[in-house]
Amino acid sequence: MAEPPVRVLYVAGVSHCGSTLVGAVLGQVEGVFFAGELAHVARALERDLDCGCGRPLRECPVWTDVFAALGEGTPPDLLRLEHAEERARALLRHLARERGLLRPSPPVEKARAAYIEALRAICATTGSRLVVDSSKSPAYGRLLDVSDGVDLRVLHLVRDPRGTAWSWRKAPELTSSPVQVAAVWSVWNPTIELLWRRRRGRYLRLRYEDFARAPRESLRRVLDFAGEPGAELPFVSEREVELAPTHGVAGNRP
Repeated sequence: MAEPPVRVLYVAGVSHCGSTLVGAVLGQVEGVFFAGELAHVARALERDLDCGCGRPLRECPVWTDVFAALGEGTPPDLLRLEHAEERARALLRHLARERGLLRPSPPVEKARAAYIEALRAICATTGSRLVVDSSKSPAYGRLLDVSDGVDLRVLHLVRDPRGTAWSWRKAPELTSSPVQVAAVWSVWNPTIELLWRRRRGRYLRLRYEDFARAPRESLRRVLDFAGEPGAELPFVSEREVELAPTHGVAGNRP
């Protein structure tokens, strides 16, 4: 008997769109696991980055259990999609491969299989019903979307380009100019819409500013869309939520 598909809420958008904060709030809901940027697990391990819980990722007991559940056939270092396969232009190659116009890429197929196994391992070890992946890349999201065993819902998180550029400027590891950020913003967001907006019940667009203005209403809308209607919201007041540690990989810290 085939295993049921893993339900995934994929947060697509431009880097520094607020996905870590939105994901961390979603991760407070019972049955929801915020994985952070799952596409960057291997890089986070190589750079010895911390998990969202504050421990080094390689020492986090939650991720240790996930990695152990993968078995010898899917080591954590396979959880890697090369940067060239994440960029928006890589979509043309992915679409061509889907249609048989290009030969399959063994490294991409190995990575895809590893990510699916990781999603299953997360659900198996944490008991979660829904995994939130905030990797944001439209190319990586497409690979998940056309994979067997994944029930993907896309949350397109859009932040005002001025706020996005300002956030990029504050990140010491990023050197892009506002013009370069604007170019990325102008390519990625329309690409995400073209990929998913016509998929009825599979695409939801949310402005980050609307989430900041009305977080309770926005969170309810997202959870209903993701298949968690009636979930208890974690708010302590209309606009306040107490954030317990989550286990998000990479991303900014809320």
